[in-house]
Amino acid sequence: MLTVIAAMEQELTWLRRMLKSIRAEPVNMQVIGIGRERAQSSISRILNSRQWHNGDRLLMLGFTGGLDPVLKCGDLLVPTFYYAESGDSIVADGEMWKLARLVAVESKLTVVQGNSLTVDHLITTPEDKRMLYQQHQVGSINMEDYWASEVATDAKVPFLSARSVLDPAGQALPHDALGMAGHPAKAAFQVMFKPWRAPTMLALAGMINKAQFTLAQFGLAFINHELSASER
Repeated sequence: MLTVIAAMEQELTWLRRMLKSIRAEPVNMQVIGIGRERAQSSISRILNSRQWHNGDRLLMLGFTGGLDPVLKCGDLLVPTFYYAESGDSIVADGEMWKLARLVAVESKLTVVQGNSLTVDHLITTPEDKRMLYQQHQVGSINMEDYWASEVATDAKVPFLSARSVLDPAGQALPHDALGMAGHPAKAAFQVMFKPWRAPTMLALAGMINKAQFTLAQFGLAFINHELSASER
């Protein structure tokens, strides 16, 4: 059985719509929260909520910030290694990683090579991204991969993270971007009282839609493969 997790509901929005539109079988999808404490607490709760068996696995879907200058908004990444800022790393589950590459090819999605770095706060400026890229030589950043994989590895549950680039290396990200994602009322409020932010908010909305669509395409293909395999 596959369980799909994400740090934010907005990372699952389009996938839920696609699954509903094709009337697919229900899929267990859980929002675990942003950052180490919330992610590890939520995953521990999920793992302790039932008996896990061979074949059960965790798939994390989410946005990521680009560090490698070649990455573009909407690019799909399936990291091989999840790095912590300390330099420690955890390797992705091999079978899930191979399957992810297979379903991406079948869905005509290009997977960009590169590992991920898990950070403890939102990185918003091109200057900070450039510094992290020079220090760690990884392709992307997020706030959950290493910590989520740590809990799954301890529980001996296969884990894989697939990410879509939200903000490329040269793109600044508003500090309140994640709080605004998927909340048009908040965005409208910002534009109403700070009209000079309208171009930024429109650009951000376009970036979020692009990243969401990539996650949904990949997630749907992965889930369909899992459902097909379980029927054999």
